[in-house]
Amino acid sequence: MTNMYTGRSPTRISQTTLTLALQPAHVSGNELAAAYSAYSGKPAKFVDIPVENWNTVAWNNLLKGKDTKIGFQTINDDNALLMTYGENFGNWWNLYRASGKNEGLIQRDYGFLDKIVPGRLRSVTEWMEKVQYTGEKIEVLKLQALQSRDLLREQDR
Repeated sequence: MTNMYTGRSPTRISQTTLTLALQPAHVSGNELAAAYSAYSGKPAKFVDIPVENWNTVAWNNLLKGKDTKIGFQTINDDNALLMTYGENFGNWWNLYRASGKNEGLIQRDYGFLDKIVPGRLRSVTEWMEKVQYTGEKIEVLKLQALQSRDLLREQDR
């Protein structure tokens, strides 16, 4: 859909530097839980897990856990590496946390997105409805395989 806009507005596109990132909205954990409850009828609660707790569990299978340096598989000298998995994730997490409500470093021009993708999803609830979200854990690749299989079956009919 963005290509349609580019084709209709080549002057504007060529005179600006655009970083297009599509997303329905900036949503907090509490807003996400409320949207899920409203959509599914199931209770949901956002629990703000401290990043340090997350890092302790998420990287425990690495050689030095959260303190394992990124790139350890390809560089033998640990001193040549600058950042750990824990630091990298913590920085990423805090960047997104500080950008809620479309403030901070990560911002979107939703008005512009509405112009170039008029039918875009504008809320988490709209997304849940479109993908028939159930809240059940499913592997992404498995989901893609199931969707591809269903598309092929429809084409065979």
